[in-house]
Amino acid sequence: MRGCGIGGKLGTGVGRSWGWGSETIWWRGGVNRRSLAAVSFLLMKTLNGIFAIACVVMLAAHLVVPGLVRGNADEEANRATPERIVPLTKAQLVSNVPHFYIFDYEGDPQPGKRYWVRVNDSTWVERYPDGFQSTFKVLGHAKINDTEGTIVVKVAGSPRKTGTDNHGGLQAFIPDKGSAVMHHWYRNIERGDVEWNDLGAMYNVE
Repeated sequence: MRGCGIGGKLGTGVGRSWGWGSETIWWRGGVNRRSLAAVSFLLMKTLNGIFAIACVVMLAAHLVVPGLVRGNADEEANRATPERIVPLTKAQLVSNVPHFYIFDYEGDPQPGKRYWVRVNDSTWVERYPDGFQSTFKVLGHAKINDTEGTIVVKVAGSPRKTGTDNHGGLQAFIPDKGSAVMHHWYRNIERGDVEWNDLGAMYNVE
């Protein structure tokens, strides 16, 4: 079969040739409706294949790189931490984890009493002197500086009012009831904190 080329005879028609195991178009001259239809069909098959490959790559990237899509509170709460964290047990929630406490905050914004309330097994709120509150999600149970307790992470609350974002950077450590040192600890891994910082003694612990 002679194909279209310089100096060759010109004809019309569509023939079979090499190419990805499907029909490849041979022009022996002018373009007709049949050849256009074949070209369109082949082009659609190629585009569909490329689209399918792109979808597979995006899905694989999402599975391999957790947290690629951001903005969901649960995803932000699951950000990795240096400590070994284990889920809280029902027994710990009943007997060890506080339901309420207060500590005195000396910095900005709003110096004064900070009220911490456990509203359910997985959520804490921090209430400011003016009634504003931030929400923290429980990451789990861990041991910090020889003290066992609960690590929580901020997931809601105006960044403008609190001075901290809701992307999982601000974390707090709440010691178990009866610990030798009952202090509220925090760190902000968004700004590079690795060690925990002591914000003050907890009192009225319930």
